[in-house]
Amino acid sequence: IIIILVGRMIWSKGVKEFVDAAHILSNDFPYLKFLLVGAEEKCNYDSIPSEYLLNLVNYNYIRWTGFRTDIPNLYALSTIAVLPSYYKEGGYPRGITEPMSMEKPVIAANTIDCSLAISDKEDGLLVNPQDSEDLVSKIKYLLNNQSEMYEISKKARTKILNEFDEKKIIKGLIAELY
Repeated sequence: IIIILVGRMIWSKGVKEFVDAAHILSNDFPYLKFLLVGAEEKCNYDSIPSEYLLNLVNYNYIRWTGFRTDIPNLYALSTIAVLPSYYKEGGYPRGITEPMSMEKPVIAANTIDCSLAISDKEDGLLVNPQDSEDLVSKIKYLLNNQSEMYEISKKARTKILNEFDEKKIIKGLIAELY
């Protein structure tokens, strides 16, 4: 079972909470693998030090891949997508909408930008920002409730098709302009 976080390597994307959750869950769920995907941002005040990311190789249950161009393939391999971001996004994060479109259950931070894309306990789960323990509990919930995880996944894809399809959005924008 692979749990994935895709985002820039800055603290406010919830990377620390993701890594903390991996450490906590690895004891009770040794079959879990955590995949951290994203490029370093060395010039950002919020950047994660290279040493922190490179040190993750010391754990057999978590990997940092760096920058990747095959994100859809990585989502396809994953069971759960996580974005506990408290970063001011400026829109709907692709780290939420992309896995939802691929019928993956998503756990995201209960912030304005993340929560607008998810109806909690309907088509995804929301966690308190900067709360590793809440993230752990939501991951455990999905792992222990397979039928619920399946239902959330189905509803996530339906929501993306109905509300976030780019063709529908562009058609609506054009209609408003003319």
